[in-house]
Amino acid sequence: MFESIAATYLFLFPPVLIALFFLKGSRKKLLINFMSVIHLTMIAYSFFLIRQLIGLWQLANGFGISPFKYLISSEYLLELSLIIILPFLFFVKPLLANRTLGFIIWSLLLVCKIYPELNDQPILILCNLLFYLSLVCALYALLWLLKKLPEKF
Repeated sequence: MFESIAATYLFLFPPVLIALFFLKGSRKKLLINFMSVIHLTMIAYSFFLIRQLIGLWQLANGFGISPFKYLISSEYLLELSLIIILPFLFFVKPLLANRTLGFIIWSLLLVCKIYPELNDQPILILCNLLFYLSLVCALYALLWLLKKLPEKF
């Protein structure tokens, strides 16, 4: 389910970014808050990638293989480490609604093509969508409770 976060971010970020230029008032504030939440979902995706790399490391060590020598190229490792590290900058409140940092992460995801292949199975698409919606709702509620939303109404 966590692998669907990158694909959803790739599809949601451009329309939200474009809509920010056309909306005014309270709708723009709501959209800025929503963009902050979808930025935070990338932190959850970073934790997922870290766990995947740890699992890969453990598997390679179990077979007696050097993970970095055979499994991961240096270019891919650089791109992957940028995708893992950059979302943690969203913990800084002024950067939470930063469009430039979001665009950098979006373009990295697009270039790396690490998003999952989309399935044609409707039940999996529905499950992934419901998972992402619940994650967005939980993160929005967390930001609201911590009073960390970038825009106040």
